[in-house]
Amino acid sequence: MKQYLFKALCFLLLLASPSWGFAKSKKKQDPIYKKLFPKSEELTTKRNGQLGLHYYQKKIYLELPLSYVKEREFLLRTLISKSSQDALVGALGSANKYIRMERVGENLLYKEIIHNIKANTEDEAQLKALQMSKGEPIFYKFPIKGYTKDSVNLICDVSELYKPMNRDLVQLQGMPVNPVIFISNSSPNTNLSFFNHIEAYPNALMVSNTLSASVGLSFLGIFNLGQNRDLTLEYSSYLVLLLRRKWKCVRRITILEQVLPIITIIVQRLIRSLRRL
Repeated sequence: MKQYLFKALCFLLLLASPSWGFAKSKKKQDPIYKKLFPKSEELTTKRNGQLGLHYYQKKIYLELPLSYVKEREFLLRTLISKSSQDALVGALGSANKYIRMERVGENLLYKEIIHNIKANTEDEAQLKALQMSKGEPIFYKFPIKGYTKDSVNLICDVSELYKPMNRDLVQLQGMPVNPVIFISNSSPNTNLSFFNHIEAYPNALMVSNTLSASVGLSFLGIFNLGQNRDLTLEYSSYLVLLLRRKWKCVRRITILEQVLPIITIIVQRLIRSLRRL
């Protein structure tokens, strides 16, 4: 009897073995990926958490949850990581941009957030009126290519933003080569500018490009220094999901509060000196 039970147990274990094909099947791939990226060997995907980038046939696709659209804020930041001019390494390619995304029809809009608007936070009616009337400038518009199962995530084509020669990400004019020499003009070289790679980090995505250009130099931005020179640099553009935080108001310490302890010590020493007399 024990022998039969042992054989039955072994048979059940074999049925559960993946090599027999009876084990639980792997999670099926979402149909939208097969539709947008039919040639899987040409697809490069980088994902960390709910944000992801796809590089397919020289195009870059952004994937993010629909819950992030209009509800979350992002930072778009470009840094120069390598350059034939050492002074440019580590510099910002352009000014940081704080953006909010909005879906209009089958397009995803990048809207630049304006921070110089003030309102009375204790007046709910004023805040509601401000939210209804405030408009934000559109920074970019991208076509939405599809949605994942149950419309949890959307996928859009953001290739236009990440072109290697996009001046919205890298603006060379006005950058200092040294304390007195500045770039006065630039002309990108299309043949020597190209995409490098994509990467994903916690709450952040990165696209790396190489840009080659012919640049003119000037002394203090006034006097041109003759013939243009060739410049090559590698830059990384980061899209960072900003965390939701309830900032606490910190009271500023006045000058009197800073000086008062010192005055107290001086007065105490004077009193002691007078008592000795």
